[in-house]
Amino acid sequence: MIEHQRFVYFMRPVNAQGPVKIGTSTHPVARLEHYAKWSPLKLEIVATVDGGWKLESRLHGLFADLHSHHEWFAGSARIDAVINAINAGSFDASSLPEPLSVRDPAGAFTRILRGLSHRLVHLPQPPDEVGRAVDRLRNHLTMGDYHPQADVRLVWEYLEKVAPRPKAKTRPLVERFLTQKDAA
Repeated sequence: MIEHQRFVYFMRPVNAQGPVKIGTSTHPVARLEHYAKWSPLKLEIVATVDGGWKLESRLHGLFADLHSHHEWFAGSARIDAVINAINAGSFDASSLPEPLSVRDPAGAFTRILRGLSHRLVHLPQPPDEVGRAVDRLRNHLTMGDYHPQADVRLVWEYLEKVAPRPKAKTRPLVERFLTQKDAA
C-alpha cells in the first residue's frame, strides 16, 4: 500500500484572524477548494507543515481552549504565532502536548465519529435506535454531562453485525473507549 505524504494545514477566511481550521490532508489545496464551495467567505490556507493526524491532534490539544466546532478554532495571537513559526521554518513540534487520547472526550469522540461515520455512509439506513445514537454522538459537545459509552457501544455493535470488517484504526480506539469506566 502506498503511503501519501500528509500535511497539517491552517485555513481561515482571507484577511481575518479567525475562525481557523486546523486539519490534515494529502492535498491541502484540494481541501481548500472543497471548503470554498460551501463557505460564504473566501478562504485561504495560511500555513502547511509536514505531518499527519498525530501532529494535527497535538495542535488541537494546544488550542483546546479555543475550540469552536469540529476542526475549527477561534482566531488568536497564539494560533498566529504558530502559523508565523511554520511559515518562517522555525516551528518545533516537540514542544506540543501529547496527542489527544481517549482520556480527552472531545478528541476521542472526534476520532471515533470519523471512523464510525465513514463506515455508516456505505451501509443501508440503520435502525431508528442506531440513528438516534449517532445523532446524540454527533451533538455530544453541546449536551453537557452526556456520557456516550452506551451510544458508541450500540453503533459499534450494529456495525459489527452489518459490516464485520471494521477499520483497523477505529476498532482499538472504540474498544479502549468502551472499556473505560463511565465518568460520574
